[in-house]
Amino acid sequence: MPELEKTRDRLCSTINRARRANMTNKIYARRYGRVAAVTVSTIVVVVGLCGNAQAAAGNFLYTSPDGIVRALVDPPSSKCISLAPGTRAVTNKTDAPAHLFCSADCAKQVAAILPGESSTALAQAVVLA
Repeated sequence: MPELEKTRDRLCSTINRARRANMTNKIYARRYGRVAAVTVSTIVVVVGLCGNAQAAAGNFLYTSPDGIVRALVDPPSSKCISLAPGTRAVTNKTDAPAHLFCSADCAKQVAAILPGESSTALAQAVVLA
């Protein structure tokens, strides 16, 4: 009978060790799962933000009313950019079409200028597509 009790104790001890090891593995699996989820989420957010931060390559030139030629170097795309009030001459040397507006809030479009073209339209703001 003492042999039977020793065998039972060894078996119970082995089962308890296996249960503890299994629980430890579950804890590590949960931790690694959380780390993986956070990493993937971070990558998705960063890639998404980078995709929205595009810019038109090149210069957008405009002449202010006082005759000074000013340049927007690699201007951001899809953003309303205010120009000096009374701007009359613009040259689009970017790789994106430019939309000129007669209001600073980009509400009323007056002209669209393709890359390499110029215009003498009165403009107060521009959006590069």
